[in-house]
Amino acid sequence: MNAKFLALGNIGDVLCKMAENDEAVKMFNQQLTMARQLKNRKLEAVAFSNLGIIHKKLKQYDKALGYHNQELTVCQEINDIKGECKAHGSLGNIHVCLCNYISASRCYEEQLDRSRDLRDVSLEARAYGNLGITKMNMGHTSDAIGYFESQLALLEQTSGRQALLDRGRAYCNLGNCYESIGDYEESIKYYEKYLTITQSTSSITDQEAAYRYLGNTHRSMGNLQQALVCFEKRLVIAHELNNPEATSSAYGELGCLHSILGNYEQAISCLQHQLQIAKDIGDRLGEGEAACGLGGVYQQMGEFDKALEHHSIDLNIAKELNNTTCQCRAYGNLGLTHESLGNLDNALRLQEKHLSIAIETNDKTAKTLAYSSLGRIHHAQGDYQQAVQYLQQGLQVADQIQHTEDEAKIRHRLGLALWGLGDLEGAQTQLYAAIDLFESMRREAQFNKEYKLSLFDLQTASYQALQRVLVGLGHHDDALVVAERGRTRAFVDLLLERQSLGGDTWYSSLDSSPVTKEIILETVTRQHAAILYFSMAVGYLYSWLILPDKGIVKFHESAVNESDIGSDPEDTQSLKSFRSFSMSTASLLDNYVGQARESLGVESHLSSSRLSLNHLSSHLSETESEADDLWQQHLKEIGEKLNNEHDQTGFLRMEKRNHIWNASSYSLSSLLSFSNGVFANRNNSIRSIASTISASSLASKPALSALYELLIKPMECCLPPTAGHEGCKELILVLQGDLYLVPFALLKPCQMAAPLCERYNLLAVPSVRALQASQMLSKHIKYNPNCTGAVVIGNPKLQPSVVHQWQWSPIPATEHECRMVSELMGCHSLTGANATKENVLREIPNAELIHFATHISWKLAAIVMSPGNFSTTSAVHGNLERMDLSDSSSDIVSLDGPSLPDIIITAADVLNTRLNAKLVVLSSGYSDDHAGRINTDGVVGLTRAFLAAGAQCILFSLWPVPDMASRMLMKTFYTAMLQGARASQALSSAMKTLQNSRQFSHPSNWASWLLIGSDVILSSKVALMGHALCELLKTPDRSREAMRVVLHLVEKSLQRIHHGHRKAMYTTQASIANRVGDVSGWRDLLTSVGFRLEPSMNDLPAAVFFPTFDPGDRLTQCSASLQALLGLPLPTLIALSKMLEHGDVGEMVMSLIRDASSKVGDDGSFQVPVNVRLWRAPGVHEFLASLGFDLVEVGKDDLILRVNKQANRRTLQFGLQSLVAVFGEQNIEIHLFSIIIYVSILSRVTQNIAERRWQGM
Repeated sequence: MNAKFLALGNIGDVLCKMAENDEAVKMFNQQLTMARQLKNRKLEAVAFSNLGIIHKKLKQYDKALGYHNQELTVCQEINDIKGECKAHGSLGNIHVCLCNYISASRCYEEQLDRSRDLRDVSLEARAYGNLGITKMNMGHTSDAIGYFESQLALLEQTSGRQALLDRGRAYCNLGNCYESIGDYEESIKYYEKYLTITQSTSSITDQEAAYRYLGNTHRSMGNLQQALVCFEKRLVIAHELNNPEATSSAYGELGCLHSILGNYEQAISCLQHQLQIAKDIGDRLGEGEAACGLGGVYQQMGEFDKALEHHSIDLNIAKELNNTTCQCRAYGNLGLTHESLGNLDNALRLQEKHLSIAIETNDKTAKTLAYSSLGRIHHAQGDYQQAVQYLQQGLQVADQIQHTEDEAKIRHRLGLALWGLGDLEGAQTQLYAAIDLFESMRREAQFNKEYKLSLFDLQTASYQALQRVLVGLGHHDDALVVAERGRTRAFVDLLLERQSLGGDTWYSSLDSSPVTKEIILETVTRQHAAILYFSMAVGYLYSWLILPDKGIVKFHESAVNESDIGSDPEDTQSLKSFRSFSMSTASLLDNYVGQARESLGVESHLSSSRLSLNHLSSHLSETESEADDLWQQHLKEIGEKLNNEHDQTGFLRMEKRNHIWNASSYSLSSLLSFSNGVFANRNNSIRSIASTISASSLASKPALSALYELLIKPMECCLPPTAGHEGCKELILVLQGDLYLVPFALLKPCQMAAPLCERYNLLAVPSVRALQASQMLSKHIKYNPNCTGAVVIGNPKLQPSVVHQWQWSPIPATEHECRMVSELMGCHSLTGANATKENVLREIPNAELIHFATHISWKLAAIVMSPGNFSTTSAVHGNLERMDLSDSSSDIVSLDGPSLPDIIITAADVLNTRLNAKLVVLSSGYSDDHAGRINTDGVVGLTRAFLAAGAQCILFSLWPVPDMASRMLMKTFYTAMLQGARASQALSSAMKTLQNSRQFSHPSNWASWLLIGSDVILSSKVALMGHALCELLKTPDRSREAMRVVLHLVEKSLQRIHHGHRKAMYTTQASIANRVGDVSGWRDLLTSVGFRLEPSMNDLPAAVFFPTFDPGDRLTQCSASLQALLGLPLPTLIALSKMLEHGDVGEMVMSLIRDASSKVGDDGSFQVPVNVRLWRAPGVHEFLASLGFDLVEVGKDDLILRVNKQANRRTLQFGLQSLVAVFGEQNIEIHLFSIIIYVSILSRVTQNIAERRWQGM
């Protein structure tokens, strides 16, 4: 009979697996009848258990509870503790299905007690796992984690495949816990442990679950590529399992992810597979999910009819299933689609149904979305009062459920609605709150770049709307702060990431908190320069003039666009419409810039289809115009793909989108829908504060005059006065959007007036925060011993196939420029085949100056290099092989040449490099516009990447210039910088030189250059010499011979230069090293004055090449410094070496000696007070005593020193010159040549001594 009982149970199990559930119930009922007939209570308990399990599967939970309760009663009656333990577990499972978690918890606690009575580790571990799952469902995550950790501890004591699988599932549950509290990194660790175990046990079902969990967590973190890989693996495994439900679900998740990535075709394909499988297996709920996903994709693509079709299918299925949750979702999606189509009445009706069901089911998330949508629709209809009411209700619900993102969006919309009602104070409050929430979310998102990008557009709209509201209230200073906060978001994100990574001390010292007015004014005062700050906000150009120590002295606003786009920044499709509008319609500034270029004889930066008819007819046919526009757009698309692929932080994409939103073509109606009355009243209030320039008033003026009146004239009365070119002051322009393309150097009030570049040294910066960062960088990195001087790159050697495909013609003239710059800077150049991407990226991180004389493709936001050992078409570069462009010539891989990523340095490549450069020169005047016409995206992307990577200043040209003009400007520019000029001063001088020349006086030859960043000074060669001399003086007893050897080489070079010798001359490094011994610093000293040290190669020894000219009289200065040091006795050198670590002490001693040398009498008697702390500083007492200063009186704070009779003016000058050489700064270089006069009389004597001692050179 027992055998028959077992057979019935086995048949029931088989029927259950075959989904023949009714027949299975019959088998288990026969089991129960047989057990009763046999009066076998234990078998009766087994039958009750089987019946409970089958009814649970049938979701007949009440019956299942009844059977398991009877099972428990029987086991208790017969004292079957193990059976009792099992029954408690089964009852707990039913209560979990019914969401009766408290009852389930009680059952599992009983199960735990019985398992402990049995001392069964496996059963005890299972009970802990059940309790953990229950607590997790109750939201008691910390308790759940404790139970799962206890389960794992017990499972460690067990062995076997099942025990290992249980351990893996415990890891999975822990991953679920950490995922629920947002600790995704910890969650992924546990899921990966789960995956490892499933692979070792070959449990395919568990592998499918592990990849699903990993994919969802990576998606939550913004690691979309990793999520994509996981979901694809899950899909393959689901197919292997032949599990249609899992396969359908996998297709759905993969489709949603492709939708997020913008891969709409792949998304549609996956979701259609999900839909078909759901239909095949009769899964109506799955059909609805797939239809909903497809509707969302078509909505994003702007195919609203298809979106309506699929959302309607979702709604019909939800009604058929009487599933109110899905009905609620479908009504909301249909409402959004009708809103995008402009069917606001239909949208309103559908969103009201959405809200009605959400209230009925008390779905607070759905209520929040419905209230927000209804508020947005009423706002679009001009019913601001009703919009405010709905949005306030939505805000209340969002606050209850703590949905920060929804709260931020509703506050943004509520601010706009209150603005529409004329309640500017209320609008200000809500918009400030929205901005604070957006900034908080972005900080918490950390490295989740996709999430940050998803918030970017709406956050930008909040900043712009708030600027308009604040100006309307007359709060101009607050509007400036908001403008600054808005444009520095991407920079602050990058700053926070690099602070978290460590390694950059100056980054860690920067404050990443929101900027304030006090910070702005403090930064301006510290800069000692006037700042003209521009901001574009929904069709208006705002400008502020800020002066050091005076603050904000003037504000002005100008309308730069009066068109109505009618888009909504919260609506995806409207955003797409807006963006396409921005690209196809020239803004006011864009048109002025294009006309200004044409007036100078330079090709317009606008697309051919937007050029003036006269210009078009004289240059391009209509067909050529269309082809050129397609080519430029093609380059831009490739550039975006290349940069986005390697933009690890999202910084470049955010900067690009920031530019799009701040384009001057963006009008007020693209953000708001105001009635004429409200808008007119608001304009009247603004005009009472500041006059507004209308676009029509400038239309009849020449472009340059119109630009002057728009940008400079409103501030002219408050600009600092100038005193001619030599007395130029610095004017810093904080630019945005289209303003980067304005030739500010040429702007002037009338034909006879001086242009702006003659009145001021001009410099552009992206923000005050960037200026603050540059100030901090200059403060922390005054001298970087790791910097190797300059790197000069030019004339890359390109294969004919590359030249033909990308239209980058050879530029041999850059070779001459590179030679000239490298000679001036005393460095080697990378030209021709050596100018490869690999070589350049290896050389530039430690360079102080980086000079590119090559093609700059602004459309690609990239610098063209030589291919080197290029990849063939089989090479794969990231995901770039997925690019699908219509023209085969658009492929980034050439059929017979290198792939595009091999021959360009993109903005993303630059951003991923850490630079120490003070100056980066993009000598972009050689690039033909057809190879990548300049645009604001490219300028912002490439220059901002260099600044973010650590470069302090970038110089580039707005249009192509003649070769000779470029070389002349560069020579003048670098010569001025080598003489200690700041970058803006050097550029003004170079422009003036060309302006006064006969051949290149036309502005097109010199007015195109623009500096972006801080006003740097290249490391003074005096400072570099000082660093090298400090190294020498660390061993004062052995350094004298090294100084004599270097002096001989320097004097020899001066003689050759004086006699006009241009032939290269060198000596070996070994011959010098043999003379100087192990003293360090001589190599740096020679390099600082123009000697070129080359390593050994091709069986030639390491060599030192003599300089052939002496820019900035560096050799002369070095000679004077060495002679002064050699003129000091050894005790003085030893004392000087002790002072090396105290630069401030050196400056004070210099001041003392300078004063003494000017007042010492013929008898040598002179008294001077010295602070006690200075006298006690290391080396100071000994140094002064060796120069003849005797202590004669001691006071409380000061000592009195007297210059004794042995001291003389010449000895003091030697000491002073030595201090200048070691500690010298810019402000004391004026004394250099007066000191040289004193030491020159010893020059011949010292040289003769050196000649006698020198051998073998």
